[in-house]
Amino acid sequence: MIICGQCGNRAEDGAKFCPVCGSALHAAPIQQVQKPEQTGFCESCGAPVYKNETNCSNCGAPVKINYSADADGAAGDLTPDPAEKNYLIGAYFGIFILIPALKCKNHNDFYKLHMNQGLWISIIMSALFILNISDKLRYVYSIICILLFVLSITGIIRVIHADPRPLPILDKIIEKIKFVK
Repeated sequence: MIICGQCGNRAEDGAKFCPVCGSALHAAPIQQVQKPEQTGFCESCGAPVYKNETNCSNCGAPVKINYSADADGAAGDLTPDPAEKNYLIGAYFGIFILIPALKCKNHNDFYKLHMNQGLWISIIMSALFILNISDKLRYVYSIICILLFVLSITGIIRVIHADPRPLPILDKIIEKIKFVK
């Protein structure tokens, strides 16, 4: 870890920008310090984000939301259970969401995130199916279905790669209403 010469905050070794003030960092470490706990990932480049950072230490982008932290700012358990990770893929296949609901025993934050995302995709798809009675809205329905399909595939990829970032668009909904708590 190195100390930023501008604001005095800590940055990860090899970081190009200060995670707090965003100023450029020098290559030589000034002082070695203990590494803070990781609370998420940068939405722009995917680099780890640590507690109290406002800018990514890799790309300098502002950190928008600390998705992996709970209400008091403490990082949740975002490590998937390897034995149950494959079951979580079912969360993105409508009725197959029952498979992870019944088979998974470790209901950590990673599980809750992907279960909530899968439930919301299923609910929106069901509502669209029920409300699709007008030919005038056929194109809007098709576009929304394609978007939900892309979100499902993205969710599956994130489960496979143990990526704890929420899906775009759904993250705002899930922050307000969570089915799996």
